[in-house]
Amino acid sequence: MRAGFSVSARKYNAVKRNRAKRLMRTAYEQERKSLAGAAGRTGGALSVLFVYNGGKDVKAARSDFKDVRGDMSSMCQKICAAAARERK
Repeated sequence: MRAGFSVSARKYNAVKRNRAKRLMRTAYEQERKSLAGAAGRTGGALSVLFVYNGGKDVKAARSDFKDVRGDMSSMCQKICAAAARERK
């Protein structure tokens, strides 16, 4: 299973891009098992690219991680549901 993380360089400076990618990677690591299960059930490899396209500004606050974690959880659930539909 592979995952990639990207943040727009046009909208954000290097500090904010790196912060956003760190938050996404940490949230992904906490959701990794559910995606690995989906990949195993489909019988193939799973490659996912997460792109932060804006909306909220990335700050150094702890509440940002809760938001990112919630978003990552909902995305992973959608990916798992899509994998289950393809399996049928």
